[in-house]
Amino acid sequence: MNAPARLAFLADFERLLTEAPFVDSYKFALLIALAELAVERGDDSMATLTLPIRDIAAQFVTIYWRQAMPFGNTIGDGASSVLMQNPGRKAGMIMEVTKLRAQYSSLHAARSGPHWQRSLTRISAGLEDLPIKRLQRLRQGSLPFLYAYDAGSGTIELLPGVAANLRYFHGLVVRAVQGEWLRFVQAMPANQRLLGATTDLSDFLFGSDRSGLERARDRLRMMQADRCFYCESPLRESVDVAHFIPWSRYRRDLVHNLVAVHPACNAHKGELLAAGPLRERWAAWTGLHDTDLADIGAAAGLIVDRQTALRVAEWSYAQARRVGADVWLGGRQYGTLQDAEP
Repeated sequence: MNAPARLAFLADFERLLTEAPFVDSYKFALLIALAELAVERGDDSMATLTLPIRDIAAQFVTIYWRQAMPFGNTIGDGASSVLMQNPGRKAGMIMEVTKLRAQYSSLHAARSGPHWQRSLTRISAGLEDLPIKRLQRLRQGSLPFLYAYDAGSGTIELLPGVAANLRYFHGLVVRAVQGEWLRFVQAMPANQRLLGATTDLSDFLFGSDRSGLERARDRLRMMQADRCFYCESPLRESVDVAHFIPWSRYRRDLVHNLVAVHPACNAHKGELLAAGPLRERWAAWTGLHDTDLADIGAAAGLIVDRQTALRVAEWSYAQARRVGADVWLGGRQYGTLQDAEP
């Protein structure tokens, strides 16, 4: 396989982690399961690889077996001490693993027991209903670069070269997925009292300076005339200080990259770039308020460098255009950079 094909795979993989909505942990588990099965059953050619969904279900049990056990010390008020990963009815597949854990002393014993095949049948149905159908969906459109799936076939087919790439980049793929999975679990409010101080570890090592962002909040609100930078409606009591160029794309707290916004607007934008007039308004705003932003950065201990912020933005939008990435058009609207242009 040539280098451009490998780079295209990595670009699509990055887009998937950045642009696809992850509302439960099953998509993470599916990606890891595919990587493991590619190592076990694939080869290094451009061949396709057909995988029975029941075999993916067996991988799911292996992946979730440890995660279905209580985390740390049992909570004294009787609440569950198993980490929350999937809200509401979406917890069904993990519940199957929890039942197996209650019935068997080990994963080896569970595989040999009379409940194994029944659990695989239920998990297989859940896989088809949730992550297999949805993994390759983005907020806008889809990115079907991993596999083809025909409902009712009982299998998925990894597309030409995918198994080879998953084998070649196995360590990188698994570590990237595990990192996103970790952040997902840490961010769920239901897990806060279980995780305690451990929720701060990722932010401590690799995260944003939240204290600096908090110190910048009031000055940003004042500079924006107490209006949300994104929708321009009045700000209310709850305000987010957001990175205009998403933190996932450039992990530095540049003060010129910060804006005060509604939490809802921030959630709609997520880790996407903002396109159209928003980009132009941000670039102009950093120039108009360059001195004030520098003062805020100095007081809050943030990096002051408008030219770097503009160069990072130029690079980010060039990357998005090159791969056809989704962008945020405002509200609940998503598209591509071409959609945002007149």
